[in-house]
Amino acid sequence: MRVSELKQLIQGDVVVLYGRPFVGKSVLALMLSRHFKESHLLLLDANYTKEYFRINPDLKVHYIKMSRGPRDVYSQVVEALRGVQRDLETLVIIDSLTTLQAAVLGPRVSPYDNLLYARLVDSLMLRLRWLKPATSLVIAHEKLLSFEAQELVPRMNMVVLRHVDKVVHLVEEGGKRRIEVRLARELAPDKLQEDYEVGTR
Repeated sequence: MRVSELKQLIQGDVVVLYGRPFVGKSVLALMLSRHFKESHLLLLDANYTKEYFRINPDLKVHYIKMSRGPRDVYSQVVEALRGVQRDLETLVIIDSLTTLQAAVLGPRVSPYDNLLYARLVDSLMLRLRWLKPATSLVIAHEKLLSFEAQELVPRMNMVVLRHVDKVVHLVEEGGKRRIEVRLARELAPDKLQEDYEVGTR
């Protein structure tokens, strides 16, 4: 699939791009940014080299400092998103949720920290929905959903996918990369439905 074809498939949507580490998710996102009139990169990841920025010199880069705590990180993201045009030819890239998760959870893995991270990402995805018709691309690593199904999904709380329109899986097989685009609700349909008993809402 060509990058221009990928743009047509995801334009105007909130999208999660996921794959294994170092498969080329960031490079694909930067190549995609060249196909939009205005592109913003909210950079949480420290793995970017100077060569990455040569892919699209017109890219507007917003550096998000990770050392100040989850609430401050969220405030920085909100501030960066204020200047984004709500236009079909606008792309917002967040790279990456995996870095955000490591910063929020750190060496601790308590129920409170997990809840804090889930709420942070949920709020972030909801804010990206408000930017529509701008296209949002959030980068994440992959994880195994279950050993039985052997299905790879984004490494994130699956409930958060209720705010996501599509997922793009970048796969490498035999030295070649393949892009798979699916509706988010196809990954975990049971997590994306909100069923309430009569009279509980």
